[in-house]
Amino acid sequence: MAEDALRGLGQEIVYGWHYLIDRPGLLGLNIVSYVHDFFVNAALVLMVPMVLSFAGANEAGAVLASGGAGLLIGSPLMSAWGGPERRVPLFLGAVAFNGVALVVAGSSPQVARIATGNFLFFLGFSAMAVCLRLILQRKVPPSVQGRVFGVPTRCATSVSGAGTDGRPRLAPSGGAIPVIEKSQQTNRRISAVLQRVPAR
Repeated sequence: MAEDALRGLGQEIVYGWHYLIDRPGLLGLNIVSYVHDFFVNAALVLMVPMVLSFAGANEAGAVLASGGAGLLIGSPLMSAWGGPERRVPLFLGAVAFNGVALVVAGSSPQVARIATGNFLFFLGFSAMAVCLRLILQRKVPPSVQGRVFGVPTRCATSVSGAGTDGRPRLAPSGGAIPVIEKSQQTNRRISAVLQRVPAR
């Protein structure tokens, strides 16, 4: 009985993979989502250590709350709006927007800037998640949605975990502290060189 259940589960997984492989557009959207989730989880897990490297727990809590505010605002807006008729451009735009938001958050050791970047990221994440789900629900027949959706959901969970587990390799010395210190050292060196240049 258990072997039959496992065999049936394997067939369902294979069917879901073949369904996506036969539709390169859907597969491409899922791959973009996987890559996004991997790098985003590696970055988000460093955000609190970065804040704690120069501020306190209250400031770290404010940064986390800013992300919750982004979701709280973005999700109802997307639910009420439903997105444009062509959702793929909005999905890809939201992915790019999220990258810019994380760059803003990590560009300077300032609580306000990090909180702003975190808020913008989760605002864009709401649009991205809603668009991807609506695209899949529109393109995949209801009779096979369980088998097809199970594959990307499992892959997204695995990729997110891999991104989080990769954090010690990206910042083994305590979050984003080494990145901030190197940036500050570089700025001081550039300033010293510029000060030695004679004025004309």
